[in-house]
Amino acid sequence: MQFARHGNETVCLALEVIHNHAYEHSRFLRGASLNWDQFDLDDAPAPLILVGSAGSGKTALTLEKLRLARGRVLYVTQSAFLAQSAQAMYFAHGFEAGGQEPEFLSYRKFIETPQVPACSI
Repeated sequence: MQFARHGNETVCLALEVIHNHAYEHSRFLRGASLNWDQFDLDDAPAPLILVGSAGSGKTALTLEKLRLARGRVLYVTQSAFLAQSAQAMYFAHGFEAGGQEPEFLSYRKFIETPQVPACSI
């Protein structure tokens, strides 16, 4: 994590590393190499907000963290297409979600859902 100036604002930049992710192909990093010794790989508590440009790894990070959760888990994104794509990536390579009930919804579908899953914080 690093603080930086952008215009008149102070912003916080954070990067969480996913082991075995192909960072060399990330459009956001533009081929930059990572020095693994500089990263503290402890888990951050939820809730988290991820902000980044296309190709920065937001979906990959979210799905990796989602795989660690147990019970009912919910992934909500902007469109039905993105929800379906995330679900396909989530279960890719034969991954089985033992001990959890994942659900992938668009914002619209989430709002239309008569029962919103309870959230314990």
